[in-house]
Amino acid sequence: MKLYLLQHADAFSSEQYKDRPLTEQGYLQAMKITDHIRPLSLSIDLIWHSGKTRAFQTAKIIRAAAKNDVSLETQSGLSPTDDPKLLAEKIQGLRKNLMIVGHLPFLSRLAGLLLTGNSDTEPIAFQKAGLVCLEHNEPGTWQLCWMLTPDLL
Repeated sequence: MKLYLLQHADAFSSEQYKDRPLTEQGYLQAMKITDHIRPLSLSIDLIWHSGKTRAFQTAKIIRAAAKNDVSLETQSGLSPTDDPKLLAEKIQGLRKNLMIVGHLPFLSRLAGLLLTGNSDTEPIAFQKAGLVCLEHNEPGTWQLCWMLTPDLL
């Protein structure tokens, strides 16, 4: 199983727009990642997002890179301060390649929990529209496969 973790792209502040949609730069960041991974024909079976506008918009853009028609699903437990343990348990039972589009510090804490067993360690320096690929090799064992950020492309 592959798990793709994607931090939402750049968004307006809550002072500017209450629902915090993507900025023009955010759209460009998400498109840059999408354009780069499209030729890879990633096998993504499911995309979960937090339901927040910025995560939904990022997920919608990145879905274009999937090799098949992937549904976008709002998933509870993906808000910035949610406990990653609950979602980690849900992920362990999946046999599908999953992409999660979410927020910090949640994504960083989830990656820490999966990779080290401790959500307080944040081993990955996520960036806006940064995409991380983890692989589940055997029960309970996760490995970092690769990471892409818009500024690298």
